[in-house]
Amino acid sequence: MLYHPSSSNILDFFFKNIYNIYVLLHCLLFLFYLQPLENLKIMNLVCSSKLILSDFNFSNLPNLEVPNLDRLIWNSTLPSSIGFLSQLVELDLSYCTSLTCLPDNIGKLTCLVKLNLRDCSELASLPESIGELKSLVKLNLNSCKKLASLPSSIGGLKSLVKLKVNCCSELASLPESIGELKCLETLDLSDCSKLASLPNSIYCLESLEWLNLGLCYKLNRFPILNPRRSEVEEIASTTNKLGCLRILIMSSSGVLEIPDSIGSWVSLTTLSLYCNDFERIPATIAQLPVLTELGLAECKMLQHLPLLPSSLQVLDASNCISLTSVEGIFMQGEKDYEAASQQFNFSGCPKLDQNSLTKIIGDARLRIQRMATSLFNQPYFGEPVSVRLCIPGSEVPEWFTYKNTEGPTVKINLPEHCHRANTTDQLFGFTLCAVVSCQEHCFLDIKCECHLITKDGTQSDLSFHYIDIDGYVSRKKEHVFIWSIHSDLFFKEASFHFKPVIFLKESDDVAESDDVAVVQSGVHPLFVEDCIEEPEQQQPKRLKLMGNA
Repeated sequence: MLYHPSSSNILDFFFKNIYNIYVLLHCLLFLFYLQPLENLKIMNLVCSSKLILSDFNFSNLPNLEVPNLDRLIWNSTLPSSIGFLSQLVELDLSYCTSLTCLPDNIGKLTCLVKLNLRDCSELASLPESIGELKSLVKLNLNSCKKLASLPSSIGGLKSLVKLKVNCCSELASLPESIGELKCLETLDLSDCSKLASLPNSIYCLESLEWLNLGLCYKLNRFPILNPRRSEVEEIASTTNKLGCLRILIMSSSGVLEIPDSIGSWVSLTTLSLYCNDFERIPATIAQLPVLTELGLAECKMLQHLPLLPSSLQVLDASNCISLTSVEGIFMQGEKDYEAASQQFNFSGCPKLDQNSLTKIIGDARLRIQRMATSLFNQPYFGEPVSVRLCIPGSEVPEWFTYKNTEGPTVKINLPEHCHRANTTDQLFGFTLCAVVSCQEHCFLDIKCECHLITKDGTQSDLSFHYIDIDGYVSRKKEHVFIWSIHSDLFFKEASFHFKPVIFLKESDDVAESDDVAVVQSGVHPLFVEDCIEEPEQQQPKRLKLMGNA
């Protein structure tokens, strides 16, 4: 039809009224006959990996909004006619591995909201005109491995909310103008292996909520340290700066010191410091009122943990092989206590002193009771919640009512009055404990199989896991696992059998091994009265356990 003269009127109508076109390799010839497509808004050339468009005339598409051009072949750059796309909203150039630069008139795309340059592995620079993209909200430069710097004009992106510059292995610095991005909420600089410092203007990112500096091996210092200022000046200058920052990731960033001024980042909810070589964490960390997650695994030089925020719900200090003392994981107060799962992991910390171990176990018990109080005093209909603790050790804690010091099975019989509702000795859950001996490193979970017999002889089986498969970590030697479960079930007899579950590294399969065994076990029933009568430091009131039938 394209060649028949009599079809010209039909063809003209087609070109002027088409709104969406999907072009693959077999449509290559069609592109040679394109006339101005005045109403075309979406053009998808995805997966047309052999399509070469270097000379394509984009001026024929004046109202194009979303061209998907990923994985296309360009002769080093885009055609200059790209500047005619004044209505362009999204531009996806990801995986265009032959693209080495962008045309200078890219700044004319004043309506552009999203620009994706991910895995443009030959892209070596960005033009200064990129700062003219006043509507740009998202810029993705992930894995642009030859990109050595960002232009100073980057500060002109006044609408930019999300900037991904991760895995840019040649990026050595950021321009001072980065601090002019007043709307920036997410900045990902992870795995920029040559990035050695951050500009002081980073503190001017007043809307920044998420900062990832993980795997920036040469960074060596915390972003709020300024070597040209005294400590007093530093604290004063950084107070209320980056005040919106909620998530900071600095895993494997060569950090040697955590400054005292970290206590001024009062919005932090997640702080990830895995695999760094600092020796201490300042006591000011307790001033972070909403910190819920702290990652310290593999910090092999860390020797002491101060008192941590009572808001903390997840602490991973596994394999901190120099850690000798911990002030505790105590919770101050119980007002507005959130019913949320909590996990504290001290596996692979062989130097922890006995005083620290005692405090940690006591604080975990208090957290279990506090959670019980929350669940007892208010309706809760969400996912099952639990408090979980793993520490080095070889014995079930003395406060467990039922113990087996020689094996993995515990049997209990409850008095009849424990089955009545509305009494202070009503049962509403358990704290479980397993002491596991590992002779080799493995990815480990603990499964508790529970067999219940009610007063009328009805039998039921439940199972409770220490952790889900997504949370497993490696452990060696003997460790104590403690976790809580909540249940409204009434019974007169119960048996609890604990067994290790080993996850295979290359798959989701599980296995058993003679090198891993539960050598002691314990069960501690949770009663209403335990939560009403709090010991020494106020303790909670109720729990609700749920298992897998």
